[in-house]
Amino acid sequence: MTTNKEEPNDRAAYWQTVESIAKEAKEAEGRGEEASDFIHESVDGSHYVIYTHANLTVLQEGDNESAAFDGMGDEALTGCTSYGDVMARLAYWAMRADVEAAFSNLPDADEAEDEPTEAAQP
Repeated sequence: MTTNKEEPNDRAAYWQTVESIAKEAKEAEGRGEEASDFIHESVDGSHYVIYTHANLTVLQEGDNESAAFDGMGDEALTGCTSYGDVMARLAYWAMRADVEAAFSNLPDADEAEDEPTEAAQP
C-alpha cells in the first residue's frame, strides 16, 4: 500500500529519470547523434514503460497522460489487445512527451559553452 509519504518519492524518482534522459539526449546530440532516436530508445527501454506496475506512475506523476491521443488520435490504441498493452502504450507516449519537454528546456551545448563562468569573469 502506498502512503502519502511514499508518493513524493515516486514523483521525484520519475522526474529524476526524465531529467536524466533529457540531459543524456542533449549530450548525445552534442556528439552528433539524433536526440529523438536517443529519447525513443531510452524511454522505450525504461522500466516505467516495460513494467505494467510502473506505467501508472508515469500517468499519475507526469504532465502528459494524454500524449498518445494527442499524437495518434483515434489510432492511439490500435493493436493493443490487453490491459498491459494499453498501459505500456500510454506510458511510453506520456514519458516521451515529458522527456521531450525537459530536453527542450535545456540549453544547447554551444549555448552552454558561450555562457561565461564565474571564474572567467574579471
